[in-house]
Amino acid sequence: MQEDDKVTATVTLVDDWYNVPDGFYILNTDAVLLGYTQSSGIGYIIRGSQGASVMAVSIPLVFNSVEVGEGLAIRAGLLAALNAGLSKLLVKSESLSVINLINRKTSGSDSFVTYIVEDIWKLSSKGRLLSLIFS
Repeated sequence: MQEDDKVTATVTLVDDWYNVPDGFYILNTDAVLLGYTQSSGIGYIIRGSQGASVMAVSIPLVFNSVEVGEGLAIRAGLLAALNAGLSKLLVKSESLSVINLINRKTSGSDSFVTYIVEDIWKLSSKGRLLSLIFS
């Protein structure tokens, strides 16, 4: 990757719909881990700049921490967007810890999360990840 190809990401706090620039898409991700039922899963929705849904997916998965689930949700959504030819993305997540890992502001305590984040970096370099949004 060349110097000007590096992915830069910023964290923006938002309460409502984030104003997406024309030509960009927003990838909103989430994960759930219900310890008392041993149920877990991830999901994502991709919307266009006017808010119209392009793709929405829910996947039952087994994982042992919310941080792992949130990372897997971002990775799955990013991969789906790139496979659909959507390379100009804003990524919105409720997991500040995973966003900080992606932004290299913290280091992961779970090696599995670190591997997921490294994969997100590689996938991000194939598109134009505008920013990561914490909501």
